[in-house]
Amino acid sequence: MIGLELGAAYLPGRLVLSPESLTVAFEIAALSATAWLLGTGVVEDWEASARCVAVIAANVLGVGWISLEARAYVLTHHPRRFEIERTLALLYSAVWAGYAAVTFALGIVWRRRGARLIAVTLFGVTLSKMVLNDVWLLNAAQRAMVFVGVGGLLIGCSLAYHRFRELVLGPLGGSGPLDR
Repeated sequence: MIGLELGAAYLPGRLVLSPESLTVAFEIAALSATAWLLGTGVVEDWEASARCVAVIAANVLGVGWISLEARAYVLTHHPRRFEIERTLALLYSAVWAGYAAVTFALGIVWRRRGARLIAVTLFGVTLSKMVLNDVWLLNAAQRAMVFVGVGGLLIGCSLAYHRFRELVLGPLGGSGPLDR
């Protein structure tokens, strides 16, 4: 039996290949398989709701697992212990933004509105975390550059959204809550 601990207690002996990591990866795969199986064939209301829950749970667990793996790596390999808080805060933002970008790209390729919406939501959470928390860990010059970059990014996202609105939101009147 594996004693699975997540959160601050999660420090696997080996990254990705430890029993704890493989257990979480198996759970993500099981949730993904459940969502895929519920999406095939005739879809009833309860199946659509269960699929939505499975997709969201798989993504939340995936982001959490990748974040904890990155945290475990930093805690075991970071040479400067006094900079760990700042390193972890910025690392989480980078991991979440990367996950959002990959999820958004897959949502476009697979034509899945739900994946695109999850990605946009995670991107918004990441951006909020950066502006409200991470930026204050930097010095004044770095903070100014971050705010200019975030402003430019938001303007670019706004222009891209208005240009590709139907691609992000999908056509109205699709077959289910995750396929629109």
